[in-house]
Amino acid sequence: MSLLTFKTSILQVIERLSEKKYWEWRLSFFCLIYIFLIAFPSYNDIIVKELLQFQIENPLSRIPESFIHSTHQQKHQFRITIPVLCKILHLRGFWPLLIQYSSAFLLLLFSYLLSLKITNDKVIATLCTITTSNIFAGMIGFYDVYWHFDCFAILMLLLAIYTNKNLFMALFLLAASFTDERAFIASSLVLVYKIALQKNSLTSFKDVFSNYGLSILFVWILYIVLRMYLINFHHFFTGTMDIGPSLFFYNYNTFPLSILFVFEGAWLVILLGIWKSIQNKWFVVLVSLSTFVILVTALMIADVSRSTAYLFPLFFIGLYKCNQYYKPYALRKIVLISTFLCIIIPTQQFSGDRIFGLGPIFPKILKLFN
Repeated sequence: MSLLTFKTSILQVIERLSEKKYWEWRLSFFCLIYIFLIAFPSYNDIIVKELLQFQIENPLSRIPESFIHSTHQQKHQFRITIPVLCKILHLRGFWPLLIQYSSAFLLLLFSYLLSLKITNDKVIATLCTITTSNIFAGMIGFYDVYWHFDCFAILMLLLAIYTNKNLFMALFLLAASFTDERAFIASSLVLVYKIALQKNSLTSFKDVFSNYGLSILFVWILYIVLRMYLINFHHFFTGTMDIGPSLFFYNYNTFPLSILFVFEGAWLVILLGIWKSIQNKWFVVLVSLSTFVILVTALMIADVSRSTAYLFPLFFIGLYKCNQYYKPYALRKIVLISTFLCIIIPTQQFSGDRIFGLGPIFPKILKLFN
């Protein structure tokens, strides 16, 4: 069987499957099982997080010094979205993980729905969902047992891109920003996507802040005002330990690899989309600037992979631009190659000068009984 025949056969199989009823739900569930097989969580490391329990009971209270045993815990002060949700839903103990796993499943589902909305092609949407399940941003919600909730924040960014309503977009962005500050920085990619929807060509900087742009600017101002309110009236504090330029030299050795592994083969879709938009200088400048700021932020934080995962909306910006410039069959081939590369490249997590492979299920199960 030739490579061309094999490729055509794969696309035909996906096309038949994608016509089945409730395919997006079936696909998301399949990808969920697949992630558990190739990146099984380290359940032997899981413990009830006392700091999170305190925040659930007192979401608008200053974190006492007795709960701050590390620099990571110091950064949780303004991350109040999950504690508020848990308080409303009466989730205690290990139950907050229900929010994380639900978010991880919904991230797969909305990866399909957003890809379908962009391309109107079920085959491409299926391939994009499989791509999501093979990169760190798609795996982290299932793999992480350390109560970080990055997946929830990334899901909120994706929903902000998906919705056409300014109010919902603003609520999703605020929820993301108060889950992790990196989501606030990554919200600039939501702005870039919305600009790409509005106009094929930006002619001046003032075009950036029109319609959706004004709404996102309002969210940024509101977020800063709310932070100032929490600082002045609830005595919140901003943790600054192990954050800043001093970490640059701690991270720079592995940083090129961490950039490669954040999207693996999905970089193909992103780079082709940006390349095809090269004549639209304002768009390219905005994409480059947003990406640069997120990457610089990642360099100044110890957990590099968790920071670069917030680039996830960039994949859909690239997909949107590719859909504008490539015919459907050509785009199918591009996304198929991208998905194949993501499958064969092992997903890695980078933290400073350390690299961790996301281990498969079988050794992890044996470790549970060790």
